[in-house]
Amino acid sequence: MRITDCDKTELIAYTDASYDDKEKIAGWGVVIQIRRGGVTKEHAYKSYLPCSNNNFAELFAIHQALILLAGSKYRKSDTEVIILTDSQTSLDYINGLRGREYERKHMKEWTKQQWINHKRMQLYAYRINKMCVGTPCQFIKVKGHCRDFREAHLVNNLADTYAKIGRSLYYMQKKARER
Repeated sequence: MRITDCDKTELIAYTDASYDDKEKIAGWGVVIQIRRGGVTKEHAYKSYLPCSNNNFAELFAIHQALILLAGSKYRKSDTEVIILTDSQTSLDYINGLRGREYERKHMKEWTKQQWINHKRMQLYAYRINKMCVGTPCQFIKVKGHCRDFREAHLVNNLADTYAKIGRSLYYMQKKARER
C-alpha cells in the first residue's frame, strides 16, 4: 500500500499572545489545524497567565501548542508539526540566537529582572526544542496584525483574537472576585 498526499497528515498550529503591561497578565491563543485527506479540522484554545512580558507569553503559547499537538491522535513520529508565530523573538530563542553572544551584548545594560526573564525564556525554548526531538518540527514566522487575506495571515489574526479573549477571561474573573 502506497501512502499518497491524501493520506498524509499535517499538524499546524498558529500561536499568539496579548499582553497587558499594567496588570502583568497575558492572554494566549492557539489555533490548531489538522489536515488529512483534503479535510481540515480546526480547534482553538485560549487562556491567560501572569507573566512579566509579552515575549514570554508568546513562547508559552508555542509550548502550549506543542503540548496540545502531543496529545493528538494524528501525531505519529513522522508527522510534521508546523508552528506559525508572529514573534521573531520567540523564534530567535528557539533557534538559539539569544545565547551567549546576546548575553555579552547586553551584560551591562540589563537589570536583575531582565536577566531572570532572559533565562526563563531560554528555559522555555529548551523545553520546546526537547518536545520536538524525534518529530519533524518547523517554526515559521508569519507577519502579525496585517490585513492580508491569505490563509496564514487570517488564521494568525484568529489566534491573536483568541489571545485577546484569553486575556479577557482574566478581567472577567477579576471582576467576579471584586463583587
